[in-house]
Amino acid sequence: TTSTKLTNECTCQEAANALYALGRLQIRDEESFSSLSAIILNRMQEATSQAIANALWAHEIVDLQPPRELLDCWAQENLGLVAAFGEGFSGDKGGKGGNKNK
Repeated sequence: TTSTKLTNECTCQEAANALYALGRLQIRDEESFSSLSAIILNRMQEATSQAIANALWAHEIVDLQPPRELLDCWAQENLGLVAAFGEGFSGDKGGKGGNKNK
């Protein structure tokens, strides 16, 4: 499918740029936002904090709820927030959003 091809060929930065463009144009296409967000999530190790911020901004502009994992990652990268409720912000175990007691 086109979505699979897009996922395989699109970089994290390209997905974030596309989300930003959709936001600037105020295009509220839930399928596109979902597919592009999935690319960012699948390639999170490549994501810059700016790419994540742009993706979150685009969701806000078109009034779509962003994936929780994007919010978690942004909060950890930019605010230094860590999980306080056992399994992380998004419920994952281990990984970037895992429990990090200080």
